[in-house]
Amino acid sequence: MSPDLLAVAREAALAAGELILSRWDSIHQVTLKSSKTDPVTEVDQASESLIRELIARHRPDDAVIGEEAGREGGESAIWWVIDPLDGTVNFLYGRDDVAVSVAAVDRHGPLATCVHAPRLGRTYVAERGQGAWLNGVRLALGEPRGLDRALLGTGFSYEAEGRLAQVEVLSRVLPRVADLRRGGSAALDICSVATGGIDVFIEDDLAEWDWIGAALVVMEAGGVCFPIASPRGSHGVAVGPRALVEELLRVANCY
Repeated sequence: MSPDLLAVAREAALAAGELILSRWDSIHQVTLKSSKTDPVTEVDQASESLIRELIARHRPDDAVIGEEAGREGGESAIWWVIDPLDGTVNFLYGRDDVAVSVAAVDRHGPLATCVHAPRLGRTYVAERGQGAWLNGVRLALGEPRGLDRALLGTGFSYEAEGRLAQVEVLSRVLPRVADLRRGGSAALDICSVATGGIDVFIEDDLAEWDWIGAALVVMEAGGVCFPIASPRGSHGVAVGPRALVEELLRVANCY
């Protein structure tokens, strides 16, 4: 593995975080993507452009896949998956749970990642086989709780039909868990599994850039990331300690 992948991921994520903070109190131009509840701003786009420029400077042969501009370039065996502003709705409402996710990936999965939450002052980094850290402190999952004592993290589709289907699944799961949290940034919710802020996370309507960087943080802290697919054709992940994820999926009974 190239030794500079994590440095590139960190540099790009921190630079994008500074850009987001500099535009925090501005009035933003908003357009819609998949639905009327799926906004994108000029800050999302500017953040992605900045990340792409930085990656191209250091890794010109790698492809980049981003939420706003799709896939560009790529002759090497490594590509970058980026979410330039995870939690756009939170950003528009002035809520602090927003993140930048930058991950280097090969055919085996994520290699190196940085998930940076500029308003919260949290920077998660991980390298395959080398561990995961939050602000320089190494992360390790504790002893897993049973599902009946677990705090569950999740998110919801931007489509009304998808939300209705997710509610049906939650009707089976909620009576079996301690409580539920939904922060509005999948990357930060998944990273929270690595710190013990939540016990397990599941969502079935995510793009790769929503979860892949944060998943490496959890896996390097000792957890697992299982891909899931809903009957309606959407995809996502379940993330957490192996035994707890397996128990959750049995209870959900649709993946």
